Amino acid sequence: MFSKIFVRLISLPLAIIFVVFSINNRGDVRLDFWPLSVHYEIPLFLVVLVMLSLGIILGSFFSWTAQIKEQKKVKQKDLYVEKTPSPLAKDKM
Repeated sequence: MFSKIFVRLISLPLAIIFVVFSINNRGDVRLDFWPLSVHYEIPLFLVVLVMLSLGIILGSFFSWTAQIKEQKKVKQKDLYVEKTPSPLAKDKM
């Protein structure tokens, strides 16, 4: 229940900020792709929001892949500990 309230408290102000930002930055920006003679005229807010979203997605992906590597290391160490006989286990028998 707390997480739903927390998400709503965070997402509502962010949505308001995005809407205000989009309304205030409707000016067109020219994007040129240097080696090609291709260019596009698109709104500034679209460029900023797309780059922000792309950064969040890429950052999440790299964080996730690093986390998977660490989880594999921990799992291997746990298996090693389980397979290694403990000298304390012999004393209890």
